[in-house]
Amino acid sequence: MIKEEGIENMNARHKRHSLALRNAIRAIGLELVVKDDKCASNSITSILPPDRISVPDIRKVIKEDFDIVVANGQNALKDKIFRMGTLGFVCDRDVISAVGALEATLYKLDYKFDLGKGVAEVIKSLMVI
Repeated sequence: MIKEEGIENMNARHKRHSLALRNAIRAIGLELVVKDDKCASNSITSILPPDRISVPDIRKVIKEDFDIVVANGQNALKDKIFRMGTLGFVCDRDVISAVGALEATLYKLDYKFDLGKGVAEVIKSLMVI
């Protein structure tokens, strides 16, 4: 698959997806662990949960309602952050779906934000990045 797509194209796709995801996370009003996009990973994005909403609750709802697995933090960051991946065979549809599922999850958990803003941002970002 890498040979077919080409390593440069694959790396560009990972970067494009991670930047679109990061833009969507900011639009939702969540805080990224790595603030500077130039220093951020193109394979996984680490996100702080909103106040009063736990990482286990986010992970449980998004898995049960949308069959999407988001990773927990590791070691000292367990249950303090959650991580969303953009590495591998991920397409635009996957990133848009994941952001929509995250928005629905946060809405269900009573996080106050402009519903749809993250999805709108990820779509806009994917069209220009």
